[in-house]
Amino acid sequence: MKRPYVITLSIVSIIVLALLIFFLLPKGEPETIEVEVEETEPECRLIYGLPADSFVVVAGKVSPNTYLSQIFTEIGASRELIAQLNTLGRDCFDVRSIRAGCSYSTLYSHRDTTTPLYWVYEKSLTDYVVFDFRDSLRIYTGSKPTRIETETVHAEISSSLWNATIDNGLPPGFAVKLSDIYSWTIDFFGLQKGDYFSA
Repeated sequence: MKRPYVITLSIVSIIVLALLIFFLLPKGEPETIEVEVEETEPECRLIYGLPADSFVVVAGKVSPNTYLSQIFTEIGASRELIAQLNTLGRDCFDVRSIRAGCSYSTLYSHRDTTTPLYWVYEKSLTDYVVFDFRDSLRIYTGSKPTRIETETVHAEISSSLWNATIDNGLPPGFAVKLSDIYSWTIDFFGLQKGDYFSA
């Protein structure tokens, strides 16, 4: 008598398990989603024509009454490199031409931040001189990329040229520059309300 009961229980449990598997398993082919990934190379940022990410860059300014050899000693240049400064011709770089307040940058490798690879002296906002310390001292010049933007302003004079320039967002010295440029062609004391200019 007990035997059919055991068989019935196991048959019921098999049926329940089969139904669970049937309803829980996904039906049909698995859905595939295609995603297009556009690979772009990271943009290489340049500093003085060199890849900035390849170096540790330390910026500084020339202090008053400082010689180039002092700066080279402070940044960790070797004595041999400092001695080569005396052999530089003025056509290459006049070591006496460095001025207090001018910016410079020292470029080190990520592995060694005590021995400089490059030293860059900024002669102006755009022009610079690169001292390449690798192997032996090599010097070359470069310029930062510049972009010239032109903006035109039209203004009507209501009281004075000075007020017209200020009211139109021009720098205060703009009226003075206009007066200097056109002093021989325009009578600035004869300007009247309603006169206008474009610059």
